[in-house]
Amino acid sequence: MSTTSYLRSQVEPTSLAAGLAVGDVLAIAAFIAAGRQQHIGQPIGDPVGFLDTLAPFLIGWAIAALVGGLYTREAVLTPRRAISWTLPAWVLAVVVGAGLRATPLFTGSAALTFVLVTFVVGGTLLVGWRTLAATVTENRTRP
Repeated sequence: MSTTSYLRSQVEPTSLAAGLAVGDVLAIAAFIAAGRQQHIGQPIGDPVGFLDTLAPFLIGWAIAALVGGLYTREAVLTPRRAISWTLPAWVLAVVVGAGLRATPLFTGSAALTFVLVTFVVGGTLLVGWRTLAATVTENRTRP
């Protein structure tokens, strides 16, 4: 199977997939904005710093979501499925994101407390969003 074929099977070119992607970015960005607000101050006042903190986790999420087929209808078929597919993907995304933050490419660190808070709080937002999306999707497809 070629890379293109594999990606096509992992990402459906639908409005559902696009909506999931937008929601994912917003959920992760909300977590990063709240963290920056709590620790640094106004996140909008430092857009470069905000993006520098956000980018590693978006990269990690993009990798995990593509590998996990999270931009398919199957990924949000039911709330239970959404949770069981999103949670392991978020673990991978956090590991990748923290690893990237530990490199000179990005500022910040990958302190264990930061990684744990990212996993729990960011994961709560992301899993919550995807569970809501699955609930709406499931209710729209019922007869």
